[in-house]
Amino acid sequence: MPQTPAEDLLRELVPQVLGALVRRYGHFDTAEDAVQEAPSRSTNLAQQRYLNARADRLAGGNV
Repeated sequence: MPQTPAEDLLRELVPQVLGALVRRYGHFDTAEDAVQEAPSRSTNLAQQRYLNARADRLAGGNV
């Protein structure tokens, strides 16, 4: 299956971010967990913000 540009970018940047977190905080396991959770959390946050904005528009009558 072909990868999207976002997947390509993640594949390139994840090792760099992981390395930076390990150098900064010194705990590989914790850094790895944080790096693995970040995309899911950011997606959930973006969806929640979209839904809140949509609800605000509907409540105000602006669709």
